[in-house]
Amino acid sequence: MMLRSFPWMFSSGIILSKVIRPRNILDIGCGDGKTFYRLKLVDQLFSNKLTHAYLVGIDIYMPWLKEAKKVYDDVVCCDCRFLPFRNHAFDVVSAFEVVEHLGKEDAYKFLRDIDNIAKKQIIISTPVMKVIQPSDEYEENPFQKHLSSWHPEEMKTLGFKVIGLRGVKALFGEVRQTSINYRIEHPIFRPFFLIIKKVTQLFVYHFPQIAHQQLCIKNKTLANKMSSRMLFEHYQIEGIKKHQFKTEIKHPFHRKRYAVLIYLLKSVLGKGEGLMLDIGCAEGYLMHWLHNYVKMAVGIDISIPKIKRAIKEVKDPNVNFIVASFDNLPFRPNSFDTILWSEGPEHATEPEIVLNQLACLLRRNGILITSTMGLKPPLYYRLFRQLIGVYDKEIQDWEKWGHITIFTPESFRKLISKFFKIEEVIFLRPPFVFPILKIQHLLDNIMCKITRNYIGSAWPGFGCIIIVARAKCQDKSVVSKECIDT
Repeated sequence: MMLRSFPWMFSSGIILSKVIRPRNILDIGCGDGKTFYRLKLVDQLFSNKLTHAYLVGIDIYMPWLKEAKKVYDDVVCCDCRFLPFRNHAFDVVSAFEVVEHLGKEDAYKFLRDIDNIAKKQIIISTPVMKVIQPSDEYEENPFQKHLSSWHPEEMKTLGFKVIGLRGVKALFGEVRQTSINYRIEHPIFRPFFLIIKKVTQLFVYHFPQIAHQQLCIKNKTLANKMSSRMLFEHYQIEGIKKHQFKTEIKHPFHRKRYAVLIYLLKSVLGKGEGLMLDIGCAEGYLMHWLHNYVKMAVGIDISIPKIKRAIKEVKDPNVNFIVASFDNLPFRPNSFDTILWSEGPEHATEPEIVLNQLACLLRRNGILITSTMGLKPPLYYRLFRQLIGVYDKEIQDWEKWGHITIFTPESFRKLISKFFKIEEVIFLRPPFVFPILKIQHLLDNIMCKITRNYIGSAWPGFGCIIIVARAKCQDKSVVSKECIDT
């Protein structure tokens, strides 16, 4: 129960909490199989994620590979620089303590190769920066010599989410194959260092730059694990399964969100003489409610089933629906007076490109209203939810919703301000029901008051940020080549 409730205290627990439920796994640099033996043992006791997975281990050192046969379903002797596997051959590709044994050039090629081989997830662990190796560590196996060092920021630039492991780096001395040596090697101090290591694990989890090791995870999102055709088919299936508006309107938070959007749009649209574009319109009910406030409204969505329902359910002559993607909008520059992009930025792989298109589509003094629920929670929330062992499940839920790009309030404002002049920012918070979440709601309110009074920005928690902005460029007679190309 301790591992299930407090996975952040144990390296095996952290790894298992991050691993998806795969059909097959490729473990590169498997060695003698001890790492995966421990993972399988813990998995059998608590999570059962790896029970039915087909495990393949590869290593270049044959003596260790013979031992690994006891752990893996299949083993392969090969050089990790020349991997003999096709693209998307394995759901998960893991490489524990491998990249530091490659030179930088070989390591970058290796990372590109496993990115192609992995279908759903990549998991890598490596020491934080350089580790002092005793000479006897790689006498038996020359491939164990470290040839490169890696900083967490460097791994983040490669698209990995980085988590700290094994406590604070300052606790440790040299790292050997058989055991980890603490800074002071004495039987009296060892339990003391072990306790500090477990306690500091909670903090290095979020600050990997001070950790002893780093766990790097890349979940292949819908956008990068599917072709454009497969992605299109995915949204068609989603549209068949769910009536988005009828599902959301049952929730009080979404009712409040719709009410705020309608109020803002009515105040912006005025007397009904402008043209409006709703991106990601779903079944089109927002335009149905606002049809008296616009001369004409156009709704687009990539889901054909949703557009069919919109045409059937919204029968207003001045409202039109088109199947299209926000990545390639089929409109001329200077076409609309008002654009609504609600709950869309978090689903875009490159939101900057979309916003550049929207800036071109708006007429002089045109208004953009955009919102996102893809918000990164603050540190105190992450620590609190991690402490009670539920934070990792929340991360998995965000990925199921299709949130590809995660924003902070400041990063979202900064992104919008590149293309528009921000006029109003509104924060909405969902209602909390359970007592433990009411504590979170209280903390949110306190933090908002502090930041609003002393810093000038508020934190919306697990809510929604809505921005009303006006086009920066007042002279639309000269349209950029980028706008014309899109």
